[in-house]
Amino acid sequence: MEELNKRQYRLLQVIAASCVGMFIIILVSALILVPKTVGMMNQISQIQSDLDQESLSKLTTDIDQLIVTLNEEVQQMTGKLDQMDIENLNTAIKNLSDAVQKMDMDELNRAITNLSDVIEPLARFMSR
Repeated sequence: MEELNKRQYRLLQVIAASCVGMFIIILVSALILVPKTVGMMNQISQIQSDLDQESLSKLTTDIDQLIVTLNEEVQQMTGKLDQMDIENLNTAIKNLSDAVQKMDMDELNRAITNLSDVIEPLARFMSR
């Protein structure tokens, strides 16, 4: 019995030593890995912040360029509209309107009827 107790005592010492060894290994690993992990996380955060700032800066620059381009286009269109001779355009529209009103629609319809009368026999002759 005494021998069995000694064996158990020895086995408990080995188990305790193993637990202490594992605790030391885990503690050393944590002391080494945690600062490295925190450092890497800080670097990743800094890189992400730099990228966000760069993206925001590029977006702002692109928007500024777009606004400048649009402003230039609007100025060009305004210049072209100013160059148009609206008075001559209105005069031409009025002249066209007067010419259409002066047309004798009855005479035009008679001419179309006469043309149809001449072409109809010709069309029948050609279809033979």
